[in-house]
Amino acid sequence: MTSRLPGLIHSALLASLFFAAPALAQVGVTRPERPATGTPDPTARKSWYVRQGGNDTNRGDTPVAAFRTIQRAVDAVNDDDGEHVIYVGPGTYAEGLRITSSRGTRSGASGRPNVVFGDPAGKYTNDAAGDVIINPGTGTTPLQVQSRTDWSFRNLIFRGGSNYNLYLTGSSRLTFERCVVRPPAWYGVYATDCPSLSLIENDFERDLTTGHCTYIYNSTGGNITIRGNFLAMPGSNYRRNGMADGSFNWSRISSGGAGYPYGIIAMAYSSAAISSTINITNNIVSDCYLPLYAYVYSGSSSARLTIDVNSNTVAASMYGLYVYDYGATAATNLINNLAADVYYGSYIYTPRGTINGHMEQSALNYWDFTARSESGIITDQVPTFADVTRMNFMPAAGSPAINAGPATGAYATDFFARARPYDPHHTGTELADFGAVEYQSTKPTVKVIRWREQSIEDDR
Repeated sequence: MTSRLPGLIHSALLASLFFAAPALAQVGVTRPERPATGTPDPTARKSWYVRQGGNDTNRGDTPVAAFRTIQRAVDAVNDDDGEHVIYVGPGTYAEGLRITSSRGTRSGASGRPNVVFGDPAGKYTNDAAGDVIINPGTGTTPLQVQSRTDWSFRNLIFRGGSNYNLYLTGSSRLTFERCVVRPPAWYGVYATDCPSLSLIENDFERDLTTGHCTYIYNSTGGNITIRGNFLAMPGSNYRRNGMADGSFNWSRISSGGAGYPYGIIAMAYSSAAISSTINITNNIVSDCYLPLYAYVYSGSSSARLTIDVNSNTVAASMYGLYVYDYGATAATNLINNLAADVYYGSYIYTPRGTINGHMEQSALNYWDFTARSESGIITDQVPTFADVTRMNFMPAAGSPAINAGPATGAYATDFFARARPYDPHHTGTELADFGAVEYQSTKPTVKVIRWREQSIEDDR
């Protein structure tokens, strides 16, 4: 496809990641209504309990004898066999949690992680329902994991850090699922050399003051999985930072000013023979400088680096997708992605890879696609959404994104875990809808099997 987007230099694109934005104010949780998670509750070989009414001098092994701080429960883990589960009751915990080698924190075991499990329903801690919030206040990072393996975090809300909310370094097999992260001045999630890092169905609290959502890179190999996350800025803030219409302030972008953030940044690069797959699927991102950036590079012919970008929706941003496959020796695939109401277009460079279905609407049409195989690319139609102010990024009725995706290859379920393609009449002819959300008719249908009129007299 003919190139229109000028060549962009990666160091320049990422330069503003290393500058701070102003401090932020607290806001309430905003997140789409998801169905119940299909992930089973963790198996606990050893259980620990943390509650607002607990005490760190307690044993911590029953709800009645619960600890008061999560850190005390983490420190109580006394072996490396895994499957320690820390059940945390509803409330706000004003602490910065540390899972680090310098502290002597134990790792879990492969396939048997230790789990910090928020219990918002009070099912395990016998508390009244409520959010489980970690907020140490300005100046302290809510969670640091350094040089540890096999820890998992679920149903937690991270707020309050000045520079980072999740700071992860040199740790492997970390999973964050169904958590809420409010990006502070710099990064919501900052992860370096964390093989097998997974971000699954998390929500990012954002407004015009929040910073970058994720910055992840690996130089040691291992996979990065980013699936089903919501990074959009809905409500009255949607489309207000000027990214979509070109009214943004370039000087604020170059200095990393508030309100000009990056969305998903995921990279793997090394001169060594590493193996790594970056999988970015079913995410919804809006109002970012770069909403989705995936980059791999290796100077070794023995490296195995792959990018899979499948069924994502990006909107109201300066760019669409930015995917750069430089020197990768395994297949890179971009399938069924949607970029709507962006200022510049997408930049995709994967000379060994495949683009199979891509819908794009940009103000300047400066898209640039370079791939070994390209099919199903649509760049001249407007894929409208149902109601972005209410976090509904489903295609609106009549949207050209409906039933227009590729015949094969789209992720099997959408953002809400509904089967894709949606085929209510079981015709077997439906195609996937472009993006992260499959269109669902909001009007129920009724099928009349038999009709018989009956008078009052008939009932006597």
